[in-house]
Amino acid sequence: MYYRLWLGSGIRPPRTIPLGPLCLDKLTVRQTMTIMELLIEKVRSVGGMICVSAANGRIKSVEDDGEYWKISFEQDNEFEVHDLIRCQTWTGKNIKSYWVEAAESGADYVRVLKTEFEASAPENGDECVLMGNTQNAKRQNLILISATEDGQPRVDVMDGVKNKSFANTLRARLGNLDGINDEAFPTDKQPKGNGLYSDNAFLKGTFLLSTGEDVKTKFEIEEGKVESALEGIRDDFTTEKGFLSNAAFAHGMDKWDTKNEAVFFLVGNRWVWANGNVLSKKGDCASVAKDEGRTVVVIRNKYISQKKENLRSIPTFTVNTNGEKQPVAVYLSFFYKCRKVGKLRVEFENVDKTGFEDFNSFLVEEDLSTTESYKQYTCNGLWNGTGDFKLSFTGEICLYMLVLSTDKVESLAYKYRTLLEQSEKLVKIAAQNFDKDGRVLEESEIITTAKYNELTSERFNDDGSLKNVAGLVTTTDWAAWQSTYTTDISGLKTLLDQKMDVTAFAGMFASAVDNDGNIVKQSDIAAFVTKDKYGKLESGVHVGADQINLEGLVTANKGFKILEDGSMEAVGGKFSGEINAVSGRFSGAIGAPYKTLSTGSTAFPSVNTGMNIMIAAADRATAGIMLPIYVEIDGVECDLLNVSSSYTDIVIPIDVSYEDDTQPHIFYRNKKVTHVQLEGNCCRLRMKAFKKPGTEFCSWTILNTSDFQLVQSGSGKTYFAKSITE
Repeated sequence: MYYRLWLGSGIRPPRTIPLGPLCLDKLTVRQTMTIMELLIEKVRSVGGMICVSAANGRIKSVEDDGEYWKISFEQDNEFEVHDLIRCQTWTGKNIKSYWVEAAESGADYVRVLKTEFEASAPENGDECVLMGNTQNAKRQNLILISATEDGQPRVDVMDGVKNKSFANTLRARLGNLDGINDEAFPTDKQPKGNGLYSDNAFLKGTFLLSTGEDVKTKFEIEEGKVESALEGIRDDFTTEKGFLSNAAFAHGMDKWDTKNEAVFFLVGNRWVWANGNVLSKKGDCASVAKDEGRTVVVIRNKYISQKKENLRSIPTFTVNTNGEKQPVAVYLSFFYKCRKVGKLRVEFENVDKTGFEDFNSFLVEEDLSTTESYKQYTCNGLWNGTGDFKLSFTGEICLYMLVLSTDKVESLAYKYRTLLEQSEKLVKIAAQNFDKDGRVLEESEIITTAKYNELTSERFNDDGSLKNVAGLVTTTDWAAWQSTYTTDISGLKTLLDQKMDVTAFAGMFASAVDNDGNIVKQSDIAAFVTKDKYGKLESGVHVGADQINLEGLVTANKGFKILEDGSMEAVGGKFSGEINAVSGRFSGAIGAPYKTLSTGSTAFPSVNTGMNIMIAAADRATAGIMLPIYVEIDGVECDLLNVSSSYTDIVIPIDVSYEDDTQPHIFYRNKKVTHVQLEGNCCRLRMKAFKKPGTEFCSWTILNTSDFQLVQSGSGKTYFAKSITE
């Protein structure tokens, strides 16, 4: 018996046709064998996982480059900036894994921040592959072929890998489907076992079932079952999407109410039976029937109604600044075929508006003409979750797949569709452009009331998220306007919320959002009148932007000017930070004014009040000056001026050790001194505090460089004294 390929056995003789092959297990040739062409094949096995992507490489060397690892490869570098490079190996003892982003790319190397690596560092011999890119969408796709020992062989097609995660990137899988979790499928019917999972599938040819029947034959034989399955899908869809129960009428008229009229035929006092049922003629009614293979509800000059207690759910509501609930915009969608013209009416009966702000409840009336086939109908309005849903028709109509929901796109279409509303208090003009599918392309809006006027453009995306917006606002009721439009000029909201009251406001604003809908750039210009805490009116102007360009002469209170050449003029100024200049001159005194110490006081003034000291009285000079040694004076200069007739001593506290270098001292020309004797009659000493490395408190160095001399005291200690000789 002959079996083919690698696991085969036996021999197959050549066929009688040209080029017939000879297949056998072993061949021994004792003499010469001449072969025109020799093809040698072998079975190869790959364990683990294969990644097919746009780049890979084997590390040749790793260099420490400061904050980065410089990684060189054995071949030309295929990685680019922002590529996500992954390495994962198992040596049998431990697992090595890192998934990092390339910060720089060269001919044969990449640089990666060291902080990208966590448990493992790059090493020579590491096999690296491209698994995504944080910026370039063309490098965010890959194919994973898994042949591991977990019993789940598979081929995965990934797309959209833009961070260090495969979440929501699986586009297709062939093989074991265990572990896939897709919200498109019911919880108890998630993909599992061996099979095919894909966003889309285009299949051709014959598909056989385990029973031996092909799919086409099976569908034809069990047409009724297929129809039932489709009805079940419709029921699942409408149940999951909307607020109505049994919206696909898969369970007949369950959860629905109506009123039907019928005439029963009698002979004498007995009903007439025909085909096992009472013979009757239906009049105006609403009932479930089959039409074109669909389960539909047929309404003949009647209605269908669903009471509030039978609804599957109701929406949630927000509360306005007055503590009142706000109704939501809902839309109703269904497919219909009109057999006889009539008027459609959709409404909620017995609505209770208690606790809600005033609104016009959902009510739609429209005349419908006959149709040859089924069409989709949509309408929308406001609902507060109370009342009974009712749909009536005066002609004859077939309906299926009723969906009542708060879809964001439809809600926006209700709130901002092209309209002109006028009342005693409001005039609103809005305009929109829609594409063929009903999505909002662009929009603008003008609103004017007795309390505010607003001109706005481009406020929402078609999914309800905020997008780039610009507008003008004037209002005499800031709180009322801001409660409605809290997202437009939040910088002003923060500013004005600190005020007691905003009496009048006018402003321009513009903002831009990122892909996630977060405001990232915003600018606004506003003029306003507010009240201070005492109720006094005060005016203000606010300008907020990343860049503010003022062209021409700029003045403030007539005392401050910015000239056109960029120079500045001011009558005065106070600077709390550093001032850098390349030239200039001062015509007056610089620094803190001299502080005259009182008699008997040896304390320095605080750093905040200045460190310049004047000694004016002889008894003050006799008391001496004790230098401060706290830390806060590091870098502070002081100027001591003795205008008295007596000398004074400038000393370090007595408990400071002269021999301990970690203690604070007085220095003059690189030498420590115990104290300084400052002679009278306008002698001056300039000093600067500094903190030596390894010390806790500040020492002092004498800035005078030539007017001191060394003398001896009676105790033999050295110090510097003011020279009194030429």
